[in-house]
Amino acid sequence: MAPPGLGLALLGALVSMSAAEAADPALENHFPPHWAQAPGDLDSFGKEGNHSVIDPWSYRDRMGMYRTLLNHTHQYFAILGLNETDNLLWGLPLQLGWQFETGRLADPSRSTTCGDERGDLNCISPSSWWACMNYFLAAVPFLAAAEAGIFENWQNESLILPPKKFSNHFCYTYAGCNSSLSLLMGKWKLYFEKLMATKPESDVPSAIDKLLSYMWDAHEESVDSALPRCKNRLQFPPSPEVGFDEDWAAAVYFIGATHFSTDYQNIQKFQANLPPRLLRDGDKCPLILDFTLKQNAVCATLKMLRALNRLSGGSLLVKWKQAMCSPKGRQICRGLLESMFAGKIYTLFDLFGILSALAGTNNCIPGPQK
Repeated sequence: MAPPGLGLALLGALVSMSAAEAADPALENHFPPHWAQAPGDLDSFGKEGNHSVIDPWSYRDRMGMYRTLLNHTHQYFAILGLNETDNLLWGLPLQLGWQFETGRLADPSRSTTCGDERGDLNCISPSSWWACMNYFLAAVPFLAAAEAGIFENWQNESLILPPKKFSNHFCYTYAGCNSSLSLLMGKWKLYFEKLMATKPESDVPSAIDKLLSYMWDAHEESVDSALPRCKNRLQFPPSPEVGFDEDWAAAVYFIGATHFSTDYQNIQKFQANLPPRLLRDGDKCPLILDFTLKQNAVCATLKMLRALNRLSGGSLLVKWKQAMCSPKGRQICRGLLESMFAGKIYTLFDLFGILSALAGTNNCIPGPQK
């Protein structure tokens, strides 16, 4: 059954709000903030001798890591007859851009002016939970890509600078990351190796699905690795924001298992319905008046998924992953997620019924397709 009151609250809010809200604003495609100012290759970063110097605590440089990665990986999607917006790495810079726009990269303790209007907006605070979590989806893939051979001119390892605070929570070289996070580095390196081995195929959707399996496997491992290292940052934000942060981290496993496509168009469409600001004391999804109907619904759905999984003792996620063992199962569950994000209510009983029908033998836990 659903957590007491959660289903009724969401349903009632969606019904009442739909009458007041005629339509969501039209979606406008755009690059992440300050994309054009971010470095697009290794030579565009600062220099120290023969080394590129990258400061991942500068929004410009962290976004530059993503832009450089995309510029060096577009060619592999072109082999499949796809264009630059089909690159599966778009999810990473677009997420960082959303975090920047919503103030989630600023110092949540307000003890410094890093990242807010009082100080340096380009600053990424090491005290931010989102900035900490994102580091393992920025610097780590970047170093793994370099080791895999993505960058043709990688003659001398770039210098990745540590933050002034919490420097022992992060790694800065491939050797250092591989020593402390060997499983994570291995999964990202494998993704880039599979990407570089891309060949023309008649079945492009199947080729993309395989790449997504490796990418999401690495993405989930990044979350696994980051959560214990970033947890202490959750002491700073208001409790509704902390709840949303934890809901988001838990949802990654549900979303990733469906091989949700992280191309430009898909992520842009999804992100339009994420919270447009930090949650404040008193905010309660789906009853936040300055959120759109869909933003409230997505926020409430993430909370519902985590609550239902906790209620089931974690068996909901196990059953969910079992249902992902076939392309058909993944397609159906992507549709299931879309209906949830549109405001449809499911009880735990409903979900177990749907997933059991898809899971078959119930003994398959999917992973990257070999």
